Amino acid sequence: MQLMILGRSLGQGTFGKVRIGTHTITNEQVAIKILEKDKIKDKSDVERVTREINILKKVRHPNVIQLYEVSHLTNLWQRSLRLAVSFSLLWNTPQEVSCSST
Repeated sequence: MQLMILGRSLGQGTFGKVRIGTHTITNEQVAIKILEKDKIKDKSDVERVTREINILKKVRHPNVIQLYEVSHLTNLWQRSLRLAVSFSLLWNTPQEVSCSST
């Protein structure tokens, strides 16, 4: 049974993409950060990614994105993160983010 259904793409970075994921049992939406291992070549990049994972595993704070799960697949690192609402830095007010999978 598949626990996550991948939805639309939220963004792309140097090492991979971020997509919306929906947990099939709880119906909770999360951000799935998918890193392609073949794009992480330098030792410093591996250290940076590993450090980020280790920090997010330990930190529990309302202003830091919560890490739910890390999956090590053959050619990917997949991380499930709390889906955040964006904030305007100019006005410091919450803005709605559409999470529909259409």
